[in-house]
Amino acid sequence: KKKAKAAGKKGGKDKKGGKGKKGGDEDDDGGEEEKKSDDAAAASASASPSSPGAAPSVDDIPPEELLAGRLEGMSSSEIEAFLASSEGRQEVALERLSRAQISVNYEARKTKLDPRSRDVNVSGVTVNFHSKPLIEDTDLVINYGNRYGFVGPNGSGKSTVLKAIAARAVPIPDSLDIYFLDSEYPATDKTAISAVFEANDEIELLEKKATRLNDAMGDAADDEDAQASIQDELEKVYERLDQLDVSTAESRASAILH
Repeated sequence: KKKAKAAGKKGGKDKKGGKGKKGGDEDDDGGEEEKKSDDAAAASASASPSSPGAAPSVDDIPPEELLAGRLEGMSSSEIEAFLASSEGRQEVALERLSRAQISVNYEARKTKLDPRSRDVNVSGVTVNFHSKPLIEDTDLVINYGNRYGFVGPNGSGKSTVLKAIAARAVPIPDSLDIYFLDSEYPATDKTAISAVFEANDEIELLEKKATRLNDAMGDAADDEDAQASIQDELEKVYERLDQLDVSTAESRASAILH
């Protein structure tokens, strides 16, 4: 742009009368148009939801990132084991609620929650989304053996309330497993039973871990100490799989559907 202005000034002294100045103005205008075009392109790129700098959805943030402070100092195997545990999964779910600005309040229980109970009974439940109440001072009662539907208009907060329940933001007995599908299931060739069965993330994580440990056992064939350590970890994995009763998981999935 400096060169364009200099040329215009020189042109202004030309005997042909100011054509150089006009030419300099045209160069300046062209520079301005180019700058505006660049600014518009930059604004378009920053507004695009697919741009690399776009903030990820809370649900897309990896558990390791959500609980970075909590997991600090743990080894990779310890992190994996914690995230596969019920405590770890609940902490991840609660952190997602917090980052999504979903808060839950309820009345303190008068009696201690029975961890073996199969019923849910919580009084005075209030669920807020961005400080706006979705349900307020409501009793949440879910009795074992019954099926319940949650009815309401689009955008009324049904999924948000269910997400709070799935995160165990209210007292829920440890004997109950919760699986929450927060979006429409994509088209697939899988049967309904397979889809429900595969929703159990903990079983899938444990089975993958068992495979890795078995592979590591073979790699450490000449190291007795390493084998003993791996064997201890493997026994813990199999013990947890037994608790989850993998052998009957498919039949239980069928019972959910029928």
